[in-house]
Amino acid sequence: MLNCVVPRTLLNRMRQRFGNVFTSISPDFVFCCRCLEMEDSVLFYDKSPLFHYALNRSNGASVSRGEMTSDNADFTANLPVDSSKRNYATPIPELTTAVNAVFNEYFLFQQETNSPRFFEVDFEKYLKANAEEIREVGDPELRAEMLALVVAQGYHPNSDEQPSSVSRLTTPRGSIETRQRLKSLVTRITGRPAPKLASSIVARVFGTNSIDGKTEFPDVETAIAFLRDDSSGNFTTWRGQQDLLLARELPFPGKATQ
Repeated sequence: MLNCVVPRTLLNRMRQRFGNVFTSISPDFVFCCRCLEMEDSVLFYDKSPLFHYALNRSNGASVSRGEMTSDNADFTANLPVDSSKRNYATPIPELTTAVNAVFNEYFLFQQETNSPRFFEVDFEKYLKANAEEIREVGDPELRAEMLALVVAQGYHPNSDEQPSSVSRLTTPRGSIETRQRLKSLVTRITGRPAPKLASSIVARVFGTNSIDGKTEFPDVETAIAFLRDDSSGNFTTWRGQQDLLLARELPFPGKATQ
C-alpha cells in the first residue's frame, strides 16, 4: 500500500482472511500480493497528485545505493529475522537489494497460498533484475561482492547492457554535458523535435540543470516551490482537494443488494 487509495472494505476483508493487513519485512509488498490475489482489477491513475522527496531518508533507496544510513541501521536492528539472510524465501537469501526484498514477499505469498495467480518466476530475469540494481551501489568493493552472488547463481553480465537511469544520473557532470551536446547535435541532424522551451525557461529562472530530460534543482525548497506552484498539472487550484480530505465510502453504482 504505497501511493494508493484503498477502500476500507478491502482492508477489512484482508484482515478477516489473513488475520492482519501489514506484516513481514516489506509490508507494502505484502499488501500488494494480497491485493492481487483478492481483487480482479485495480485502477492505475496516471497523474501526479503529489510529489515526494527526501530519498536520503528512504530505507529502500539506501539499500539500492548500498549505504548504511541511520534509518537503514535502525531498520536492520529491528528486523524479525537474521539480517544476514533477511530475504530467506528467495534463491539468494543473503543478497540485500530492494528487488530481492520484493521477490521475498512474492515467494512467501506464493508458498503460503499456492494461488494460481502467482506464476513461477523466470530465474534468469530474477538474476538480471537484481544485477541491474546492484550497478547502482556506490561502493565498488560492495558492488563487486554483491554481483559475485548473482554470478555464482548463473548470471552472465553482457557488455552491451545499458546502465540504469539512476546510474546515468550519477555520472560525472562533464559526461552529462557531453551527452547533452551530442543529443542536441543528433536533434539538428535528424530533424527530431527539440526539447520543450519550458525546460530551458525553468533552467534559467530557477537555476536548474536538465539531465536526461529530468530537472535538477539547487535545493529542496526550490524544487518544492516549483512543483507546488509552477509545474504543469499541479493541483493547487483543483476544487476537489477538500472532497478527497473528507472522503467517505459510497455504494458501488449498479451493485445488486439483497
